[in-house]
Amino acid sequence: MPTGSHFSVELKEVYFRIIKFVESEKSGPKIPLNNTTDRLLVMLNISRASLFRLKKEMEEQLNAKRSSRSSSLANFTPTTHRNRSSSQIRSLQREITVPVAKPPQIRGGNLPKTFSEEVENAIRHQFHVLLTKKVYPTVEILFNQLHAAYPDFPILSKTSLREYMHMLGFTFKQISNTKIPLEGIEIEAQRAIFYRKMGNLRSTGAHIFYHDETWSNASEEKRSIWFSDTGEGRSRKSDGKGARLAISAIIDQHGFHLPSVEIFNCTTDHNMDSEHFIKWIKSTSFRLRDEHGPNDRICIIIDNATWHSELTDDTKQGKRAWRKSEIQQWLIRHRIHFDPIMTKAELLELASINRPAKRYKVDEVAMQFDVEIVRLPTKHCEFNPMELVWAALKDYIRKNNVRFRLNDVYNLAAEFIAGFDEDAAKNAIQHARQVEHTFRTGDRFVEENVEPYLKDTDSDTEVELDIEDEV
Repeated sequence: MPTGSHFSVELKEVYFRIIKFVESEKSGPKIPLNNTTDRLLVMLNISRASLFRLKKEMEEQLNAKRSSRSSSLANFTPTTHRNRSSSQIRSLQREITVPVAKPPQIRGGNLPKTFSEEVENAIRHQFHVLLTKKVYPTVEILFNQLHAAYPDFPILSKTSLREYMHMLGFTFKQISNTKIPLEGIEIEAQRAIFYRKMGNLRSTGAHIFYHDETWSNASEEKRSIWFSDTGEGRSRKSDGKGARLAISAIIDQHGFHLPSVEIFNCTTDHNMDSEHFIKWIKSTSFRLRDEHGPNDRICIIIDNATWHSELTDDTKQGKRAWRKSEIQQWLIRHRIHFDPIMTKAELLELASINRPAKRYKVDEVAMQFDVEIVRLPTKHCEFNPMELVWAALKDYIRKNNVRFRLNDVYNLAAEFIAGFDEDAAKNAIQHARQVEHTFRTGDRFVEENVEPYLKDTDSDTEVELDIEDEV
């Protein structure tokens, strides 16, 4: 290779793997020399199918190049040429002709089962932004809107966007000659309930606190930094995430509620469970009631994490894993008549039909102190200002974390929380309320200007769209 060449990070990683593999065989081959396929798989770190596909593609190009060269050399008379290099390696390098690889095709490809929560939020948000502007959000318009708002949006074709919207619960309905996606009724109903509850809380002057949890690793660092020409610039030497902290807190328009902030080490995946959260909600509800007196209305907004949503024992549904006798006892406790000759499946069906309304342990504990719990609509974390707050906290940690010790991360998190002032809190809450207003306006537009003109079909299932060309 010529000196002075610049290689991409990915190419350097490939070269480095090959170097390490060759160096590891100083005392003898680890994989037999005649087993070329397995040796290449280890060196290149690719799958067997990818290796065969690469070889086939490159050989086809090489053969095409040789055939074109042979035709052009038919009338060529060679002249005497002296090879000035005595290096065997240089001679071998000349003999090996490497064709230029085809660039990967830009296409939608198979969708992953899930994208990040940010992608889902972006789709829902831009969908409602269009509705707020009284623009029908067809797939094409929504696709263009997403890529205009987020240049690195990961869904690269309109067909893939349509498929992913199906996965999120959107269905396609036809109005006149236009087919547009609409969200599922259950999601819209959850939002409507949330709007109504929040409107009531605000109109009565309630103390509204927003709760959320986040996690931070000892090795948090800035995502993008400058490197020198020698590769220097990064403080951290390894790519491991290190130990982890969990942070649980609430904010209102005045900032963090400092007495209830929790920062603790994680020993498992999240180290947060229903029992731990119920203890936290109990102590926090007690503090809030003590601070605001017996008459003020207090509410805590939480999301739908599993540890926030454990049902009370009397409202838990019978499960298939239960023994038949356990299901019978459940029916007896709920005063539901059943025939003793019923099978387990019949008993479970009967229990499902007579399932009582859900009640959550968290809500029951908070109500002991006359503190209300309101849940965000499913997958609508953008309604929670804590999302912006945690993003700012992690940015602060990454900027100032230079020793990558868990104790330093703890102190940096505590510093940020203590210094988070009233103006910052009001700005975060105002942003979340603006997002909420966008969704509310969009939902009203759908109800008043779209749904009355939907074409009635035999069923309420989705209307198939014509497959759109991928970009």
